[in-house]
Amino acid sequence: MLCKQSVTTFTASAFTFLLCIPLASATEYYLATSAAANGDGTSADTPFNDAADAVDSLLPGDTLYLMGIITNPSYDPTFKDTWNGGVNNDHLWIDENTLGLRYVKGTPNARITIKPAPGMESTTVLRGDGSNILRLVGCEYLDVLGLNVHGEVENIPIDTAKKLQFAYRERQDPTVVHYRVPKSYKKYTDIEMLNLSEEELEVFKNLRPFQTGEITRPTYTDTRGIYLTSCYEVTVQNCEVHHMPGGGIRVSKSEYVDVINNHVHNTSRKSFSGTHGIVATDTLDVRGGTRSGQAKYRTRILGNTVHHNYNEIYSWAPGKDFIHPKIDEGKGISLQRNQEWKYGGGVRRGENKD
Repeated sequence: MLCKQSVTTFTASAFTFLLCIPLASATEYYLATSAAANGDGTSADTPFNDAADAVDSLLPGDTLYLMGIITNPSYDPTFKDTWNGGVNNDHLWIDENTLGLRYVKGTPNARITIKPAPGMESTTVLRGDGSNILRLVGCEYLDVLGLNVHGEVENIPIDTAKKLQFAYRERQDPTVVHYRVPKSYKKYTDIEMLNLSEEELEVFKNLRPFQTGEITRPTYTDTRGIYLTSCYEVTVQNCEVHHMPGGGIRVSKSEYVDVINNHVHNTSRKSFSGTHGIVATDTLDVRGGTRSGQAKYRTRILGNTVHHNYNEIYSWAPGKDFIHPKIDEGKGISLQRNQEWKYGGGVRRGENKD
């Protein structure tokens, strides 16, 4: 019998026995979205070509190696050249992730790892023009290492961002595009508050607040790089996240997340949602206690190089009854709605560079 084995020697009467106990083994999987469709994912020669198949295979201790250019299913780098300007074009509203992981969980002694395949570190790139390039929800004991996450900023003219700035769809009727500010106020995409009269500012006041999830907005100009929600014991390290229309790295409602030694630049550029290079928000203290090496912080943001993250258009929040028509977002690192917990602080930030 071939198996991973634990060998135990014991004596019974005059005999010695060897006990072979099958153990769960870690597996290396490979993903290349440009590969043939029949790969089983177990070698670099037969990679998965569907991100969902790769993610569904992961168990504690496994490693997912990424190969080549990894994209979301509808990714279209030529879209800017073929788009006719219609804001109802479905490609502007794609709710897709290049790589999405939901409730993928390792264990303390068998973490799951996602990184470029050996020897392909310089040629493996995650691209995307949907909601997020890498989306993690409810993941535990997982390491994201050495990824190049490259957004579409170079392919999105500022006029496109301005055209979509106030557009939204109601979920109950997603076939119709509405505008938070009427289309006739196009000049307000170019003029900041100090240049507007009191009469002109009225268009931004007394708006109806939307409930959470009531509307959607274009994803094409708001794609995020790496976005974590409700995660526990996750590390994002040595990644380059850049040229994102939306935010770079966002950690939300999570506990014990490390964002370490990443290079985050040229993000948030085309977004209407007030994004930043790195965000830690609403840290949790669900499990309580402390852990070795991170005694009192629920999120650590350490040793990152963060620069040239800024907004080119001003933002608006669906839940607010007003718009502040001035660029006041687009920071390098932003800590939001974090608080002190029983065992200490919410976020530690230090040793980052710009």
